Amino acid sequence: MDEWLRQLRLDGPDAQNHHAFKHVLVWAGDQLTTVRICSIKKERSEDFNFLQHFDQAVEVFGWFHAQLAVETSIHRQYFKTMNLFGLKHGFDNLKRKGLHTTSIQGPFHHGMQEALWHTTDSRFRNIWLIVCQKDEIISLRTLLPTQLKAFATRIVDEYASTSALVRHKMLPRQEQDNMLMHSILLCRDLLDYVDLDDAMKTGDVGRLEDLLPRLLFCFSGGPNSNYTIELLELLQALCHEWTEELKSFVIRHCWLANTTGRKGAFLAFDMLQEHNIRDIKHIFAVHGPFSSWEYIKKISVSIPAQRKIKDHVENEFNHFRRGKSHTTPESETDIVNLLDHYRNGTPGPHV
Repeated sequence: MDEWLRQLRLDGPDAQNHHAFKHVLVWAGDQLTTVRICSIKKERSEDFNFLQHFDQAVEVFGWFHAQLAVETSIHRQYFKTMNLFGLKHGFDNLKRKGLHTTSIQGPFHHGMQEALWHTTDSRFRNIWLIVCQKDEIISLRTLLPTQLKAFATRIVDEYASTSALVRHKMLPRQEQDNMLMHSILLCRDLLDYVDLDDAMKTGDVGRLEDLLPRLLFCFSGGPNSNYTIELLELLQALCHEWTEELKSFVIRHCWLANTTGRKGAFLAFDMLQEHNIRDIKHIFAVHGPFSSWEYIKKISVSIPAQRKIKDHVENEFNHFRRGKSHTTPESETDIVNLLDHYRNGTPGPHV
């Protein structure tokens, strides 16, 4: 933290004194980062002044790691449900490797993200065909916009909401359908996940704020007490502690960023930091007899410029190269394949 303050030119006594009484500094990172900052505040709580207490620091968790926690929660709850056509059924049919166990390293996030989108698409296509009594999804084009809206409302109310689950549980036990209940619960959580993922990509921080209570219930109901506490702290700050100016600044400028200006290219700040770490350790790594921590610190500030130069040269030459982003080949083929399994292999019409 001292190094960050030095780079911001806030390490001198006068600058620190001015900063402590005039400004707050927002620190964004993963859940471990926020816990460490809270620990520092706790250890310095009996120091002499406001600056030494580190009260000018405002810690917020990063949305990328929160999304990873949501993916882990969904995986733990719905993976081992092969007989109810859960995630394992879809992963096996799509031949997805590396998704049988959760991980915060490697390609698990991209693979899980893609698989959840495909599962959501195929499940809701199946529900649309059942509710509208159609054989092909393309036949929905013949419906009027008002009809489509009415069907969409009915699908959410009856097949992907908590109210639908409660109504089904109130039926006599012999009339309850375990497969339908599982499908309602999974579709409801999948809708929240795709809403979260789309809001992060498009930079819609208002939707992220609206999702906070639903994510809180998701984490509190699962074995993730750490992010339950983080969301409670954030909701407490947003609703009762922070001023409107600080609240607006955190939501608008400390959750998501777009470094390219392209539509749909927003990233969480902790994801951007993961990119910086990747560049420091691998792409622009320092090797040789003259490498040292001092040299790494010296060139690290130039990495964003080096990254832009590298991308520009690669685009100009347009040579065959390995891209820096994952691709989604034949997504429609995978969705149709999974839809066929749901329609042909489902014992009942409710999945």
